[in-house]
Amino acid sequence: MVSGTKKIALGGMLCVLCIFSLYLAVHLPTNRIFFYGLSSVFASIIMIEGGTKWAFIFYGATSILGMLLIPNKLGVVPYGLFFGLYGIVKYYIEGIANIILQLLLKGGFFILGMGGTAILLQELFMTEVTSRLSIWALTVIGLAIFYLYDYVYTRFVHYYETVLRKKL
Repeated sequence: MVSGTKKIALGGMLCVLCIFSLYLAVHLPTNRIFFYGLSSVFASIIMIEGGTKWAFIFYGATSILGMLLIPNKLGVVPYGLFFGLYGIVKYYIEGIANIILQLLLKGGFFILGMGGTAILLQELFMTEVTSRLSIWALTVIGLAIFYLYDYVYTRFVHYYETVLRKKL
């Protein structure tokens, strides 16, 4: 853990990076999923450096700033319902010793987050979410991509803890 002043400074810098990656996720025609994924890793750094309280403050700040600063509000919804919270949820799920239970809980969080995003987009924003694939095919493909994302996320957190953290 770092001092209060360093936590605030780090939080501010990571908040800017998070909002920038969200902006890119919303406005670039390609690589959207990459930038949503990138926006999610900053909360895990705050979690490592400041703990749960700071991570929730960071999530709240980035969600609110995203809604205020990014013109396309629909693009912020996936961050608010899934990507922004994932680092915090991941931390607690990985505290469970049973790896099968970890995978089930992470997959469940993914399905709830993405399902919630689709429902919110359809019901609140009246945006039609359509696909040529069945909901089951989308779920299986989505889970496969999600578990790959989780693996890369875990590798990044390990790299941060063992290499980058020492250099900051």
